[in-house]
Amino acid sequence: MTGTKKVRTGWLRARRNVDLATGRFFRLAQDQQLKILLLAAMVGIVAGLGAVGVRELISLGQWGFWGSSGDILESVSRVGAWRVVLIPALGGLLVGPLVWFLARDASGHGVPEVVQALLMRGGRIRGRVALVKGVASALTLSSGGSAGREGPMIQIGASLGSVIAQKGRLGENGVRTLVAAGAAGGLAAAFNAPIAGSLFALEVVLGDFAIASFSPVVMAGVAATVVSRGVYGDAQVFDIPQYALVSAAEFVPYVLLGLLAGIVAVLFTVFLYSQERVWERLAAPPWIKPAVGGLFVGLVALLFPEILGIGHLAMDRMLEGHVGLGLLLALVIMKIVATSLTLGSGGSGGVFVPSLFVGAALGGAIGIAVGQWAPFPHGGPGAYALVGMGAMVAATSHAPLTGIVIMFELTGDYEIILPVMVACILSTVIASSLKEESIYTQKLKWKGISLRQGREENILRHLAVADVLQ
Repeated sequence: MTGTKKVRTGWLRARRNVDLATGRFFRLAQDQQLKILLLAAMVGIVAGLGAVGVRELISLGQWGFWGSSGDILESVSRVGAWRVVLIPALGGLLVGPLVWFLARDASGHGVPEVVQALLMRGGRIRGRVALVKGVASALTLSSGGSAGREGPMIQIGASLGSVIAQKGRLGENGVRTLVAAGAAGGLAAAFNAPIAGSLFALEVVLGDFAIASFSPVVMAGVAATVVSRGVYGDAQVFDIPQYALVSAAEFVPYVLLGLLAGIVAVLFTVFLYSQERVWERLAAPPWIKPAVGGLFVGLVALLFPEILGIGHLAMDRMLEGHVGLGLLLALVIMKIVATSLTLGSGGSGGVFVPSLFVGAALGGAIGIAVGQWAPFPHGGPGAYALVGMGAMVAATSHAPLTGIVIMFELTGDYEIILPVMVACILSTVIASSLKEESIYTQKLKWKGISLRQGREENILRHLAVADVLQ
C-alpha cells in the first residue's frame, strides 16, 4: 500500500505541476502584446507567401504576353514593333474592368491606400483587395506597364494583416500594428531586406516608432524574408558592383548627386499626380483608361524599351556601367513619364522600384561625367548609380533611413554607407523643402486627409498617462 500511495502522490504532484504550467502558458498567451507578436509572425509568413505568389504570377503573365519569363527587355528584340505597342494596352484592357468592378482600391501604387485605411478606417482593409491587387499588378507588370512589384506586395501584406487582426479580435491599435507588419513583410520579401522593410513600414506607412509597434513589425519583416529566401534562395535582387570610395574628393559629386536627386524626386511626384488628375478628368469609361495608358507606354517603349515592366535588367546594366550618358539622361525623364502614364491611367504597381530606376540612371550619368572630367581618382559609374538609387528612394518617400538601410542590405558593403548617408540626407532635405508631401502622401492631401493630424492621433493612442506624469 505504501508503494501505491507514493505512486499516487507522485502522479497527483506531477499532474498539479502540469496544470500549473498549462495555466501559466494560457495566461501568458492571453497577454495582448504576445498575442500581437505571434499574429505578426503569422502575418509575415502570409505576406511572404503573397509576395511569392505575385512574382510567380508575373512570370506566368510574361510567358503569356511575351513568350518568355525573363526580363521583358530581352523579349522586345524577338517581337515586332506592333506587339511592343499593343501588349501593354492589352494588359491595361484586362486590368481596367478587374479593378473597377471588383476592388477600386487595387489601382495605383497601393501605399497611399494603406495609409488612408490606417488614418480613416482604423486599419480595416477588405480581404478581396489582396487578391485583386495581386492579379491586377501581375497583369500590369507582365504586359510591360512601367511600375514596381513592391507596392502591390506592400498592399497585399497590409490587407492580409488587417484581415488576420480582425479575425483575431484585436482592438484598433492591434489592427493598425498588424497592417504595418503586413506592409513590412511585403517590402522585406520583395528585396530580401527585413530591416529596410520594417523601417519603411514604421517610417512611411505607420509614422510611429513606438516599441509596441516596432517589435511586431520587425517580426513580420523577418518572417516574410525567411519565406522568400526559402523559395528563391539568398540571391541579390540586382547585380551589385564592387564598391569602393576611391578618394575623399568624391564626396563633392556625391553631394551634387544628393541635391539633384531631391529635385528630380519632386519632379517625379508632381508629374505622377498631375497625370493622375489628367486621367481622372478624361471623358472616357474608367475601366478603359488603363488600356489607353498602356498604349502610350508602348509607344514610348518603341524608342526606350528599357522602361517596360519592372526594369531589373536595365538597372543591372546601369550598375555595370554599360549604358551611355545620353541614354541615361533620357531614361531619367522617360521612366518618370512611363510610370506616370501607367499608374495615372489606372494601372496597378508600385513606385519604389521606379524610384530606384530613376536614381540609378541619374547616378550613372553623374558617374560618367565624373569619369570624363574629374581631376581626382574616382570610382566607376556603377558606384554612382548605386548611391543614386538610395538617394532617390529617400527623396521620393521622405524616408532617409529606409534609403540608407536598403542600400546596405542590398550590397552588404559597409564602404557604401558614408556616400549613401550623405546623398540620402541631402536629397530628403531638398525634396521636403521644395514639397511638403512625399510621393506616398500627396494623394492623401488631394483628398483632404490631414496626415499630420492623423500621425498626432496615432502617437496619442500609444501614449500612456503614466508617461505624461513622469
